[in-house]
Amino acid sequence: MATTVVWKPLFKDQAALPFSCVIHDLASHLLMHQPQCLTLDKGMSGLSLFFAYYARYLGDSPTCTHTPVLQSEQAFLKSQKLMTQAIDEFADADLGLDLYAGYTGIAFVSAHFYSATCFLNQEQEDLNHDFDESLFECLSDPWTGHYDLIIGLVGFGLYALERLPALWAHRCLTRIIEQIKELACWQGPLVMWRTPVSHLSLFKQDFAPHGLYDLGLAHGISGIISLLSGALHHGFDVQDLLAAAVAYLCEQEITLDGDRFFPHYTIINPLKKIQLTPKQGWCYGDLGVAASLLLAGQSLNRADIVTRSIAVACRVAQRGLSAQSNILDASLCHGDAGIAHVLNRMYQTTADESLAEYARLFFIKTLKRYQPQDSNLLGYQSVDDILDDGTITLDAKDYSFLTGIVGISLSLMAAITAQEPKWDHLLGISWPR
Repeated sequence: MATTVVWKPLFKDQAALPFSCVIHDLASHLLMHQPQCLTLDKGMSGLSLFFAYYARYLGDSPTCTHTPVLQSEQAFLKSQKLMTQAIDEFADADLGLDLYAGYTGIAFVSAHFYSATCFLNQEQEDLNHDFDESLFECLSDPWTGHYDLIIGLVGFGLYALERLPALWAHRCLTRIIEQIKELACWQGPLVMWRTPVSHLSLFKQDFAPHGLYDLGLAHGISGIISLLSGALHHGFDVQDLLAAAVAYLCEQEITLDGDRFFPHYTIINPLKKIQLTPKQGWCYGDLGVAASLLLAGQSLNRADIVTRSIAVACRVAQRGLSAQSNILDASLCHGDAGIAHVLNRMYQTTADESLAEYARLFFIKTLKRYQPQDSNLLGYQSVDDILDDGTITLDAKDYSFLTGIVGISLSLMAAITAQEPKWDHLLGISWPR
């Protein structure tokens, strides 16, 4: 069922011009930015990823009243310079293995640029070999670290998928799948993965002293489903495990006050009752669940799962466009741009026009959030923290991938060009085909 994606722009000609102007504005801010670290989320490698896609975008973008701050070749050279610097400083950096805040993310961007399937198609020395062997050795048996996408096994697995068909990638992904199987908790025909209390924040430990089963894409079981779907697509023997995980996830959907949704997590012997509310973001909630179910349905050749994933995504969109929406910013992680992009990716994969229309509405919402009046700010503000009394603090200078203008810019470019945004392999909503 999984097929090659032929990417179609959601906005063309005059309708694309306002998006193009915002992209060029954000690029001017990013050109002046001097990242202080190497990482994917907040550092040089994430910025390099932006300029690589911006370079390609400049060759395919509509005319705009804003003059681009760089020409395509200049943007490409900027991307190369940033990535070269990140790689030069790689060995001396004091980082963890995390995908978004550690070594794996830097290596991922390098692999994305220099693999045979990447859009740049540059003949470059394989800069990832040394890291590959180090990562393989770190995958100890048994694994005692996190299993999730952001800082754990799933994130390492997404990197291994990006490195296929290299022999190392096959060995590494095989080992990661073995670790995932070791961590699995079977309950009859269903399988789930426990997040132990030691891996929880103090806030969550207060109501989940025995741990929980996280359902989200960023930190939970939906991330495992996404990875296993990619592994099955590439020939790994995980069909039964994937089907059992999908069955468990689908059973967690609840109805509350007339609304159907997937809770953030299910708690093991909770100490106290917590309020359950639906979330719309990529990181937690129904949208991440929908994206992972779509990938699973394609890999398992299950039309019923694909249909359910579309229905869940449409329900997310309807909730997010309502007056009761709890979306607070435009970020890729949990804001309008992220919702728009996930819906766009699902549309491009399924050709379901309702997803396309909802994606357009969320991109328009993203555009309306742009406020460029103050030259000292970036035009978009991200939620920095929500205090105990409900007060929301904002970050007016967030350059990052997940919550800032790098991710927002990448999603906007994907809305108005015919070039597939393969950078979203990082989100676990697509994988190399």
